[in-house]
Amino acid sequence: MTAMLLLNSYQSLWTGRSF
Repeated sequence: MTAMLLLNSYQSLWTGRSF
């Protein structure tokens, strides 16, 4: 499923940014 991979990549980027 590409959706899961896309979500994982997005979350990884979001987590990397962090607040």
